[in-house]
Amino acid sequence: LGDTMGIMASALQMVENVMGKIVQKLLMPKVAPDWYAGTRRLTEFPEASAESLLLMAFVTLEVPDMEVAMDFFIGLGGKEGTEVDGARVVQIGASQLRLVPSRSDLAAWPGQFYIWVEDSKATLSSCQAFEKSSGSEVIQEVHHIKEEGAADAIILHDPAGQNLFVVNQAPVGGMAKTMRSILPGTDKVSNALALLGLTYPIAEGQAGGVVRFYSHFLGASVSKTKQGYAVDFSLGKALHQTL
Repeated sequence: LGDTMGIMASALQMVENVMGKIVQKLLMPKVAPDWYAGTRRLTEFPEASAESLLLMAFVTLEVPDMEVAMDFFIGLGGKEGTEVDGARVVQIGASQLRLVPSRSDLAAWPGQFYIWVEDSKATLSSCQAFEKSSGSEVIQEVHHIKEEGAADAIILHDPAGQNLFVVNQAPVGGMAKTMRSILPGTDKVSNALALLGLTYPIAEGQAGGVVRFYSHFLGASVSKTKQGYAVDFSLGKALHQTL
């Protein structure tokens, strides 16, 4: 029995090693997933699980130069909000990026940020202008899925080169209007519509424990995806986010 269990453990470890490498590759795609691009005439998000958490309310990011960071995120399509506990706030739809001065060792989010905007051409133009004015190279890749003139997916680094953002244009056909329906009137004019998703790499063999934490202790909806697992957040038909 001992030998059999040892063989099984070795086999499981091999599977986890292989899956870990696959997941790591999928978490950093060259092209954003098809459903993120503005190619379908969707007007609302599909109905989410009843166990979905409500909202990814905010993410705190450390930045070495506050004014440069604010210029970048406003150019990306965000809107400056009211400071919270000393943090500068950028509204990305219903969610916030809270910027705080960095410590000696700059902490970065280990995965990607997925953001939907209404006009990706405007975002690309703003980022190009930011590069000229600041001297920072923030545009990593631009993908033209449907036509050469359209910026279907924009891969960006923040000015500090720490955090990675994938920006996609929201599907045409009324989706932007639906997403703005949950926002205060002052936020309805910004180009950025939502912080749609975050990816967070998990160490090999730890997925089961992470899934149990969210599902058992938070009562959250956790679904299996091609990339790994997703914790669902939903504000009804106007917004569906995943972690």
